[in-house]
Amino acid sequence: MKTWKQLERFAGSDRLTIYRAHGGATIYEEDRFRSPLVSITDGNSLDSASSDRVVRVAVEAVLHELRRIDR
Repeated sequence: MKTWKQLERFAGSDRLTIYRAHGGATIYEEDRFRSPLVSITDGNSLDSASSDRVVRVAVEAVLHELRRIDR
């Protein structure tokens, strides 16, 4: 499982950014406009270790799928 910094670097290599908020994360495409692609939340605060882990695992899976689709 990757850390948030590792996920941000991984996303950046595909011109994507991750915005983390209180209860989840949104992946944005950074071409000409900042377009939201995917939002992920488990309904709890990311301050909880288990919620943070669930969202990070989901973000990592989505980033892998977006990369696969792009090819």
